[in-house]
This record gives sequence, structure tokens and C-alpha cells, in this order.
Amino acid sequence: MKNKLGFHLIEILITLSIIGILLLVVIPTYSQYYVRIYRIEAENILVKLATAMEAYHFENNTYIDASLARLKFPEIIAHQYYQLCILQTTDADFQIAAKPLGIQAARDKKCNILFLNANGKKSNSGSGKVEECW
Repeated sequence: MKNKLGFHLIEILITLSIIGILLLVVIPTYSQYYVRIYRIEAENILVKLATAMEAYHFENNTYIDASLARLKFPEIIAHQYYQLCILQTTDADFQIAAKPLGIQAARDKKCNILFLNANGKKSNSGSGKVEECW
């Protein structure tokens, strides 16, 4: 009897099936990891913008006329997955937001738009709780 070297077709198919199943489990987890990373980056920039808004208020005694350009903040943040906005300004209050763009918006419907106001109140427009999103 001869010794047969090599792989049988059934062995190769079993190996490919196992790899396919592992990829089906790993890829969604991996993409959700990046969704969370970009959201955390947007949250950090929102907090920095709130700090800059407070400094602006200290100098001008109002939040009115505060803008991203004046505060030296870019409009697109977090590797171009979020848009930073100053939604509302008054003499004593402001509301700022980070809106997800493109694939981030499609994958992060749980949190969607992140909001922060002058009192430090955090909220979001998605179906998820604030504690889950912030």
C-alpha cells in the first residue's frame, strides 16, 4: 500500500467552513468596536468644545457669536465620521452636537446624534440610553 500525502477535498472544505463561520462571528464584533471608538472620539471633542465655549463665555460674557471657526474647531471630526455643530447659543446657554456621517450613521442608530449643553447635560437622538452612548 502506498502512503498518500496531501489533503483530501473534504478536509479542505471543512477547514474553509470553519474559517467562514469564524468570520461571520468576528466581523460584526470588529465593526461595532470601531463604531464605539469613533463615538468616544466624538464625545471627547464635544467636551473640549464645551470647554472652549466656557472660555469664550468668560471672555465675552455671552455664548452668542461663538462659532467653530472662532473657537478653532474643525467641522468634520473623528476620522470624518462625525460633523460638529453649535446648534444654539444665548447669553447664558448653548447646545452643541456631533452628528454621525455615512457608515457611522448607519451602524450607530442606537446613539445617533450626541448632544451636550452648557449645564453639562448629555443626551442623544437614538433609541439607546444616555448611559450606553456616553
